[in-house]
Amino acid sequence: MMLKYDTPKDGIMRKKVILIIVLVVIIQVLFVSCTTSKKESEEDVDGKTYDYSSKPKKINSSEIKSFSIEFTHSYMYEDEKQYTCPQGRYLFSMTKEHDNAICNLVYYDRIYHYSEATSEVHFETDLSSFNDLQNLIEEHNLESINGYHKENSALGDYLNLTIEYESGETLEASAEGGGVMPDKNLNVFILFFSNMAREHNHIFIESPENIE
Repeated sequence: MMLKYDTPKDGIMRKKVILIIVLVVIIQVLFVSCTTSKKESEEDVDGKTYDYSSKPKKINSSEIKSFSIEFTHSYMYEDEKQYTCPQGRYLFSMTKEHDNAICNLVYYDRIYHYSEATSEVHFETDLSSFNDLQNLIEEHNLESINGYHKENSALGDYLNLTIEYESGETLEASAEGGGVMPDKNLNVFILFFSNMAREHNHIFIESPENIE
């Protein structure tokens, strides 16, 4: 019986086969990786929505300790409403300080990028204003969006709402991206605070126009 030994030529061929197999595996890995990256990139461009919302929590208290809301208003006219408000980004806050309510109102006429406020008003008012604010919150059932949190990569909407109650309870909602705002008319706060500022001899924004 004769033993068969590999010739130098056989060794070279074997190395070539192994190299080809390795290259095929590498190409397959790269293809899968590129396909996944492309898919993720397309999702980013399309503005995929991520919902981090939690189940709405009931708020038992009605005594507000502090209120803060920042949101975008991107439409000049509200459908079937009796007013219109300037387009832009609004920030309203009201906190208790001793026997008064401290109000801070800021308006930016740009929705996305801004560096300087278009209008900014600060004043003190009676603590009874918190009761009026709570009535507005209940009228529009903001409790139903407690825990709301949606985001996507598209540009557009922004919301950051935090209401702290004396009981320690907190009502929170947030949104960032395109088409992620909760189904609530948050523009009522523009009227509420701008009217309050006017009562204290401050002009925050131009008077909303009535739509006949």
